[in-house]
Amino acid sequence: MKPLKIISGILALGFWGRSFYAWTYFNAHEPHAPDNISGRVLPLSTHGSVVYLTPGEQNLLYGLIGAGAAFFLLAASFYYSQRKQAR
Repeated sequence: MKPLKIISGILALGFWGRSFYAWTYFNAHEPHAPDNISGRVLPLSTHGSVVYLTPGEQNLLYGLIGAGAAFFLLAASFYYSQRKQAR
């Protein structure tokens, strides 16, 4: 059980880090105006700075965030189930 807890914790941290990197990358490099021709129509707002993403970029970003949250919850459930068994 301990290796699964460690692996899920590392994966949670990795996915969270990648989602943070992707968010800041998109915020710095994507256009600040929508472009229907290229498909950049989905807004991403970061503290007042709005950039426009394609559906694929948005799916990547929210997929990374969701995977990080899922692995965090998995690691937390391993931690609490192991702690409960020790009592």
